[in-house]
Amino acid sequence: MKKIMLFCLFVAMQLNASSIKIMPFGDSITYDNTYADLENPRPTSMRSAYRNYLWYKLQDGGYDVNFVGSRQAGSSISPAFDTDNDGYPGLSSYELSKKAYSLINKSKPDIILLHAGSNDWDDSPSAIEDILDDVDRYEYENDTSVTVVLALIINRRDYESWIRYFNANVKRMAQQRIDNGDKIVIVDMENGAGLNYSSDMRDPAHPTDTGYKKMATVWYNALKKIYIEKQEEAEKAEILKQEEEAIIEKRVQNSSIFPLQFYKYILEREPQEGALDAWAKYLEQGSVISAAMGFFMSDEFQNKETDDTTFINTLYQAILGREADSAGFEYWIGELENNRIKREEILKLFLYSEEFTDLVLEYGMIVSLESDKELFDL
Repeated sequence: MKKIMLFCLFVAMQLNASSIKIMPFGDSITYDNTYADLENPRPTSMRSAYRNYLWYKLQDGGYDVNFVGSRQAGSSISPAFDTDNDGYPGLSSYELSKKAYSLINKSKPDIILLHAGSNDWDDSPSAIEDILDDVDRYEYENDTSVTVVLALIINRRDYESWIRYFNANVKRMAQQRIDNGDKIVIVDMENGAGLNYSSDMRDPAHPTDTGYKKMATVWYNALKKIYIEKQEEAEKAEILKQEEEAIIEKRVQNSSIFPLQFYKYILEREPQEGALDAWAKYLEQGSVISAAMGFFMSDEFQNKETDDTTFINTLYQAILGREADSAGFEYWIGELENNRIKREEILKLFLYSEEFTDLVLEYGMIVSLESDKELFDL
């Protein structure tokens, strides 16, 4: 158990320097309201529902979280917990959907725990879908990502068939959105929380503390999975970042190799002061192919009016970094002498050759870019 707690603490610490913001959102089962509260309401400070039990589990697991919401309820509960929430007793999912965007935009959650629909008395999932649309809108407008943990709502002490159909419709709708990329985790509170509808209900619609503890366990298990998945994503992103940084560092270290080679064999001179720094800067984002073309197409090289032998030898030395092999040299000279190929075409073949590509990649440089294709439209 200690190893698991330490791992969870490590996960939470690695996810973000700040707390993960969780927004409990729903009706009386989020806020904590019972039928008895209609005539003799308990103080707001005594309302907690599943929220305190979930908070305790998250703290015991070592997770750094922050409950968020526009309401506070449960300040007198002991042990103390984060009382922020968006629970609105008596509201249907249709009424909650009208408030959803403004509440989300105010609290800016990373994760939403959504248990809504208990007051609907019909099996349509349309208002739940409206809430999910508001989440998508918030994500788009704020360039962020929110995971919704969506509950198939609890049933009643006296079984209601409309709730079963409602949950089936919500699940079907949510799964379609998941398949299309929405970050939704479906949790089954109706049948998957282990609620005993005879003994775990305080009244026909609201759980006892034991029932809320069981709900908290379902939320917690879903959140653990989300945290672990986020940690795996973070680790992959960090590995990718390190690999990219290593490539960039290698590119910087080797940025003068090809320009030096081009000056030596194409222009046959030393670079002027500052020229290597300029080419190194260019090659941080530019390709070696475009750099090579810059040298070959320069007036300085064109004015040399090299013969075929010199041209072929220059290609081998400047591009491949080696002397021409006799078979290759004879082949290219023969092609030129018989007018079967132009110099520009040979240059392209050298620059896009597997040997040159491997050489450039070995030094961590960019081989070519899409824009390089225009260089050969001569």
